[in-house]
Amino acid sequence: MTYEHDLAFNLRIRGTPESQIAEVLEEVRAHASTTGTSAESEFGTPEEYASSFPKVKRRTRGSRVVIAAVILALAYVVAIFAVALIGFDIEVITGPVLLWPALVVLALGVLGGILIDYLRLAPRSNRG
Repeated sequence: MTYEHDLAFNLRIRGTPESQIAEVLEEVRAHASTTGTSAESEFGTPEEYASSFPKVKRRTRGSRVVIAAVILALAYVVAIFAVALIGFDIEVITGPVLLWPALVVLALGVLGGILIDYLRLAPRSNRG
């Protein structure tokens, strides 16, 4: 992807607010257009430049998806054991594969969370 997209992704991972990401990207664009040099030669790789900003404890959209998937997977596992405790043979419904649905939900949640943060477009500044 582009430098701006990768920088926005790395800043999101660090918990940087979208408004600040938009400002940083606008500065990178302005600097690159005035100097005519690439952003990477001026600021370093997106990962390096993003690491120069403080890490903030903030949940991104992707991390919320991961949390929801974990909650759903845990709820499924608890339900399986609760039904087993009351004496119902859950394998009648699920077959011999008891925990696979929880693992699938968990894997899809993690993958979805990463993709949501990575594929999200870089914000544009409202200044203009």
